[in-house]
Amino acid sequence: MQQGFVFDLNKCVACQACVVACQIENSTLDSLLSQKAEETQIAWRSVTANNQFQYPDLPVFSFSMACNHCEDAPCMLNCPALAFTRETVFGAVMHHADACIGCQYCVWVCPYDAPKYNPFIGIIEKCTLCVNRLQENRKPACACSCPTGALDFSSIFLKPQLVKGFVETGIKPSIELKELRNPKSPKQEMMHFESNEKEIYTKLNLSTKQKYSILPEWPLLTFTLFVPVLVSGFYASFSKGFVLNPMVFIGFAILAMFLSLFHLGKIFRAWRAVLNVRNSWLSREIVAYSLFVPASAFWLFLPQQNELGLVATIFGLLTLVSIDNLYRQIPSKAKNKYHSADVLFFTVFLYVAILVSNPWMFSAAILIKTYLYITRKMEFTKQGQDVRKTISGLRILIGFVVPAILVFIPFFQYGVEVVFIFVFIGEFIDRSEFYLELQSKGIE
Repeated sequence: MQQGFVFDLNKCVACQACVVACQIENSTLDSLLSQKAEETQIAWRSVTANNQFQYPDLPVFSFSMACNHCEDAPCMLNCPALAFTRETVFGAVMHHADACIGCQYCVWVCPYDAPKYNPFIGIIEKCTLCVNRLQENRKPACACSCPTGALDFSSIFLKPQLVKGFVETGIKPSIELKELRNPKSPKQEMMHFESNEKEIYTKLNLSTKQKYSILPEWPLLTFTLFVPVLVSGFYASFSKGFVLNPMVFIGFAILAMFLSLFHLGKIFRAWRAVLNVRNSWLSREIVAYSLFVPASAFWLFLPQQNELGLVATIFGLLTLVSIDNLYRQIPSKAKNKYHSADVLFFTVFLYVAILVSNPWMFSAAILIKTYLYITRKMEFTKQGQDVRKTISGLRILIGFVVPAILVFIPFFQYGVEVVFIFVFIGEFIDRSEFYLELQSKGIE
């Protein structure tokens, strides 16, 4: 038994008192009265409504959520800068602003959207469990302010399954949920409250689509587009005799690393990103790439050193492994854990096949990527998600169909660059969609 939040789904009326109490408790009077956006606190607790349009046959209830201070907190495990620690007395997961680099990886891996990125100061903020109040034998401000008793803080039992519909990923959140006494409406259809969201929105003539932009992710998009090209180019040069200009290679390698820094909220703290190599795939990616670039550059100038070339290849592969595993830590409901935009097996093999003019290797790689892309779109269609038909059509035509045609005609012998450009444009579209799915939690 331990202490944690207790939330009764039957009592919450969405009055937002818990949200206001949290902001008052964790803000200064000046910031509360300030009209400046950069001085406004990002809300750490939020209240969401199920069936907010009160559609018949479905129950209407609200849910108050903040950090659940999980026993196996993914934010603390995966943070590359070691900006999270565990408070020893009450078990609170504490975030340290002076150590945060603003990479937002904790936002992605948390299934409860508890860490909040503050774009005005470039770091993460989150619930502190009001440890200062607990030390004074008082409950957190949000629990004290709930007028209906829906939110409380007391001793709880951690259950394997909290309530049906609540995201449970095995990280043991410190929250006890009291289920709805009547989760079904006394109507004839008796429809479960999660089962037909698309149909409900269609009947109400509402849109489930939200607007997302690739612009916030352009540094990561650029980096993850460049790295497979660099690793493929080096491997083709090292093992197949492909002619690669060392200065061009080094220039793009440094540019990719430099541009990736712009994803951080605190660029000058970027050195902290390598502190958690033991647990964080982001730290491993940075370390592996930082070793791949100089090792491969030295080999390009001294190509007789086969041992150095092998070491560089290994670091390149480790970089790609880290990139893919970095995103696999994000909570997912997808049946197929592989994505057509994965950089390791499919993208690199595709590029290498082009650079060394191997049509059969190219065919195998492009068939696998096509299969993964189309099946994922089919899965999105079944889930009622936006499949972006126009973009999808362009991706298939430019990235799959045209290169496949060019490969199996004599032109391929003289137009490797043309095939490469078409494939690269296709990969750009695919990777862009990947980050849009990431924003919308569409990697589900």
